Amino acid sequence: MVAAMRKLILFLPLALLLLAVAHPLLAAEPQVDQVRVTLRGLSDAPRANALRAIALRALRRDPEATPAQIERLHQRAPAQIRAALEPFGYYRATVAASLKLVGSRYEALYTVDPGEPVRVGSMEVRIEGAAAEDAELQRVIERRSLREGSVLVHADYEDFKAAVQRVFAERGYLEAETVTARAEVRLAENRADVRLHWNSGPRFRLTETRFVGNHVPAETLVGFVPWRGEVPYTQQRLIELQTRLGDTGWFSTVEVSPLLEELAEGRVPVEVRLTPALRTAWNGGVSMGTDSGFGVRGAM
Repeated sequence: MVAAMRKLILFLPLALLLLAVAHPLLAAEPQVDQVRVTLRGLSDAPRANALRAIALRALRRDPEATPAQIERLHQRAPAQIRAALEPFGYYRATVAASLKLVGSRYEALYTVDPGEPVRVGSMEVRIEGAAAEDAELQRVIERRSLREGSVLVHADYEDFKAAVQRVFAERGYLEAETVTARAEVRLAENRADVRLHWNSGPRFRLTETRFVGNHVPAETLVGFVPWRGEVPYTQQRLIELQTRLGDTGWFSTVEVSPLLEELAEGRVPVEVRLTPALRTAWNGGVSMGTDSGFGVRGAM
């Protein structure tokens, strides 16, 4: 009987533990917000950005938050909200803020009037250099979302600049530089004047291809190069070369890059760094495929 009682006593904590696992409400008290933040007057992306900017929200479930901390962050919230709205063109937002203690919880309310957004009054886009006649770049300029009359959304401004730079990089304007990139906001007129000026320099041409670390004869690897002689630089040509070599299965890594330090007279050589695959042997057989064109068959 004593032994049975001992067993009961020993197993009792385990039974309580299982009960707590089965009923999590018995194991821990549900968390209650110390601060409730309510934001009115905004929607969609501006609302989401403004909410992220309110530092007071970090104290919502902080049991150690003091009234002084809550009050201090509450005072900062209007400025944080206004700053969060500027990327969407709202530079004159007003924020009515209130904070009160309801029971044991603070209630913070922010009512926002974003006002009229700043719009683009004038927009000057200038391209100097060889890219001035580039059809792909002209398409990017024509399709831009930022133009005269549109709201000055910072993301549109940055996306357009990035799109132009991407064309420069992809199409061989390797010495392109930004001369002017400025958006001047005139609050008194609720407008912005945008000036973007690039000098693309020349469009470079691909010349010789150098293979480094290869165990396959260079004259064989040259057959995979998708260009002959000098051709206008495009990243797509480099990607195609990398893909052709990678598809052979002879290499564990294929790195293709222009040798920018050797830019000269509008030409740039290409370096291909190869790491042999551990279990692949080159047998010298020639193959032809519809996907990769001329190739050399590898064997395991």
